[in-house]
Amino acid sequence: MKKEIDNTQIDFSVLGNMAIPEIETTPLKAVKKKEQEEIRQEAIGEADSIEDFEKADTKPEGETTEETEEAELKEPSEDTDDKTGNEEISAIKGLALWAKEKKLINFEDDKFEDTEEWLENTLSAKVQKDLQAEIQTYKETLPEVIKTVLNNYEEGVPLDELIFSKSREIEYNNITEKQLEDNKELQKRIVSDWLYNQDYTEEEVNDTIKKYEDSLLLDDQSKIALKKNKLFEQKYQEGLQKAAQEKRDVQKEKYLIAVKNLEKEILTSEEIIPGIKLSQEERKKIFEARTKTDAKGKTPLTKAIENDPKAWDKITQFMVLMNGNLDSVKTKLTTQATQKVKETVNAIPAKNSTLEKINLTKIKKAIELSKRQTKI
Repeated sequence: MKKEIDNTQIDFSVLGNMAIPEIETTPLKAVKKKEQEEIRQEAIGEADSIEDFEKADTKPEGETTEETEEAELKEPSEDTDDKTGNEEISAIKGLALWAKEKKLINFEDDKFEDTEEWLENTLSAKVQKDLQAEIQTYKETLPEVIKTVLNNYEEGVPLDELIFSKSREIEYNNITEKQLEDNKELQKRIVSDWLYNQDYTEEEVNDTIKKYEDSLLLDDQSKIALKKNKLFEQKYQEGLQKAAQEKRDVQKEKYLIAVKNLEKEILTSEEIIPGIKLSQEERKKIFEARTKTDAKGKTPLTKAIENDPKAWDKITQFMVLMNGNLDSVKTKLTTQATQKVKETVNAIPAKNSTLEKINLTKIKKAIELSKRQTKI
């Protein structure tokens, strides 16, 4: 409770000596009215006539009409969300747009798919592309011979044969004719290499070298053999590359034929699991699950198997124990349903039941009587 103040105890005489300015007592409403009138008169002076002014909207501030309310609803307010700027988007799209802005990935708007798989594949493709670019950049810093070996190996050329042949080519290129003239053993080895390349036996090689020595032709023959050895290794490497290319072509052709046969087999089969009909769309999905790969080279089937720890157990059960069909499942379900019906029937009381008390003779007589009455 507030304590009341006794005014009789307060001395106001001290206020008489203070210079307090005079306060205008004009009411606030009167001031507002005066200001409004001044604004009105000024507006009237700017209008063509008082009549035009009166026709204008002169509603006091704060008042609204149906027209203004409707206009305000149509005009976007500051608090209204901009549909393009503040559009609600999923976490996947938000992440994709952020990655695109940071130039981590790039995609066309009409190609965007709001799925985790699409985002994963897009990111994986970008990583693979960047990785290949880095590998290529690294290759350019390597010696030409190493770069050639790597490129050939990636194309399927057997690495051991390639390295052996390339090392021999490098060795031959580093031997000069001057070195051959001063080194008898080197001459013999160069000639031997050439003869072995021509499928000479060891005995034939030894006999030929002896003849060259006896006839003083070993020096000249070694220089000729050196040139032939260089050419031989080059041709041999070209042969390795050609064989690898032919192998790739054969494998590619086999793959295309296998995919074509698989497509025909699946798309023309009304059912794969006996007893389960498939629509055309379902067949197409099965085909794509077998053949369509993502940036990592995985198909929807392989990913489904990887994501399910018991996938191979399920496949084994279906293919081995169930023979790839659902007959055993149907039999089991039928047995269960039959057992359920039996249990339900057996649950009906055998004695003192309502059915037992029904007199069928009386029912027949009632039906006959009803027929007679209908005829009458």
